[in-house]
Amino acid sequence: MTRRIFCLVLCCLLLIPASVHAEENVTLRFMWWGSDSRHEATIAVCEQYMAAHPNVTIEFEYGGYDGYQEKLTTQLASGTNPDIIQYDVKWKDDILRQGNVFLNLNDYADTLDLTTFDEGMLNNYGYYGEALVGLPTGINATAILVNTAVTEAAGIDIADIKTWDDMIAAGENLHAYDENMYLLNLEVMNLGEQLAYALLPQIIGDNMIADDGVTLNATAEDFQKMFELYVRFYESNVLEPVDAAILYDTNPWTNPKWINHEYAMGFFISSFINPDTYDFQDTSDVLPMPTFEDAKETGVMLVPPQMIGVAANCEHPEVATDFLNYFYNDPTAAETLGTVRSIPATSTAQQVCAEANLVDPNIITAISYAAETATIHQNTNVPTTIKDILVDGAEQVAYGVSDPAKAAQETYSAIVDQLEYLAQ
Repeated sequence: MTRRIFCLVLCCLLLIPASVHAEENVTLRFMWWGSDSRHEATIAVCEQYMAAHPNVTIEFEYGGYDGYQEKLTTQLASGTNPDIIQYDVKWKDDILRQGNVFLNLNDYADTLDLTTFDEGMLNNYGYYGEALVGLPTGINATAILVNTAVTEAAGIDIADIKTWDDMIAAGENLHAYDENMYLLNLEVMNLGEQLAYALLPQIIGDNMIADDGVTLNATAEDFQKMFELYVRFYESNVLEPVDAAILYDTNPWTNPKWINHEYAMGFFISSFINPDTYDFQDTSDVLPMPTFEDAKETGVMLVPPQMIGVAANCEHPEVATDFLNYFYNDPTAAETLGTVRSIPATSTAQQVCAEANLVDPNIITAISYAAETATIHQNTNVPTTIKDILVDGAEQVAYGVSDPAKAAQETYSAIVDQLEYLAQ
């Protein structure tokens, strides 16, 4: 009799759905980067989920953008990576060259509702082959945030700034008005990365690197045109001298000149428009992206600010995806997160933020401009090693150690060599 009861109990246990065993203690690690407001909101959402699921512990791993990719790459290579990972969409190819890094989130429809995401955004940025490896955290656009109190005091009408020549003229006028002021807060790293990704479609009407991942669409002459513009920026005082501005590389909103309103504008990604990064909400506006006179495209970026994926070696994928479902789709989580990662990616969260007036008007303006004029080619498939080459070229001309023609030829040759190496 005892044996029959044991067998009956065992059979019943095998038939119990996995969800009944939800009281198993689970620990998940979640890693992200961002500003203080993003950290606080993200931690609060994790704590909300843990309060509703006492058996789940979420460990926070957060910090700044600088060094994040290198840390993540090392963790993935050693198998010490977190379970839930925020990553830059530009890193996707680099990361997935390491192998089966992320789960296919399509396999977790029981715990993760994907119907609230824009299908085009998922298709364009979330997939690697047939697998959905990441979810966008929001909708992001390049934005030039303007302190109109500064431009108006200097007699600059931002409506007149339509080309890069107009931007240079405005920089000269502002510096003549006050020699302590510079027009644009843009550190050299993003001069060689974010601005370069915007300028190249204007110059060549294509992605810098073709979809095959090995063909360079830009010529040395194209890079020279871009580098010549950088030199003009420094010569006309659009940009602060590089040796001063580089102290605030990757965190330009901490530059004292920005804090003291001695810059008129900042070149930002819209997800960084928040109270942590500027304090002139009452005198702020957004400037559409200037172009070359002969631009072939707008160069306006419209991309996810970040992606979030679940690691393939996660021991509790159902819990991780259930947490992501809360993170993306729960109204309380949406109100807590607000726009710390720009306008949210899901229809649920967008509605919550709109009803609660949580969206910074400048983010709405930037996204609206981008939705109307976004460039066809977004340069999201640039490997990190090639980004580093572009940044190095920008530094060479910014510091004046190389002229645009020489820096362009060296940049072109280095990228060709790197693409050949990656194709092996």
